[in-house]
Amino acid sequence: MRRRFIARLVTTLLVTVATTYALPSLFSVPSGDLISQTLSAVAKLVLQSRLQELHSVNVQVKASPLSILSGGVDGVRVRGKKWCTPMKLSCRELDVTVGRTAIDVPALITARRIVIQNAAIGDANMIFSGADWQNFLMHPLMTKALAHRRAAVPCPSNIISFTADEGTQPILRATTVSRDGVEFSVLCDNNDNANNVPLRRVRLYQPHGGRVMASVMDDDVVARTIDDVNTNASNSAVAMWIVDFFETLVLDLDGCELRFNSLTAETDRLELRLDVLVRSFPSLDINF
Repeated sequence: MRRRFIARLVTTLLVTVATTYALPSLFSVPSGDLISQTLSAVAKLVLQSRLQELHSVNVQVKASPLSILSGGVDGVRVRGKKWCTPMKLSCRELDVTVGRTAIDVPALITARRIVIQNAAIGDANMIFSGADWQNFLMHPLMTKALAHRRAAVPCPSNIISFTADEGTQPILRATTVSRDGVEFSVLCDNNDNANNVPLRRVRLYQPHGGRVMASVMDDDVVARTIDDVNTNASNSAVAMWIVDFFETLVLDLDGCELRFNSLTAETDRLELRLDVLVRSFPSLDINF
């Protein structure tokens, strides 16, 4: 009797352990649809919680039910309107699409973290207003990119920045966007005239089917138009340098690498087309 009791007790314990630990692992495996939905929801939640401003955000995941069980994703599309990051990188609209990649499913399900195992490539469209483009030019990432470019390629007239400190430098005219392109000012260090740090006005544009071009003129109070451009070798050299700067521009947004492709300008609407390489999903502590 005692042996039977012990045997039943051991059997009961084994069944209890199996029920508590083994069976959930067999029957609670998330489906492919659930993983896709979780990936979309977590991505949306991270963006909503970390962006300083946003009007809308939509994340679409493309994956077959079988492939995503092992982490395979065929593509992801992120769209949004009126975004602004904590460091004032803003845009009117955003549409990013990347192709095949792989994610860490256990990290997604248990920790609600998006860990990308394979880099994904794709493209993006960003729509800027004149104010958005001004924020873009003022952003620390642009300041850093400008410094790196100046170190690699000598800069005509020594362009210091695309903006000026209103407390110490002449106030720049506002950035404008029209069918003729996006027009903004640059601050140059003119060693020939230490008492007058010159401002130059730049118009960046791209003819249909052509390459990016720039026009440069002195940003003074004389009644002149942007068509009075590149009248001297200095302005022409600055224009060429700025074109090369934007055509080679690469920005790393916390693991999402954006590379300039082309631009189209209309009235108060500048569309930038970019090549995208995503190595990691932006963290909860967005640093841009």
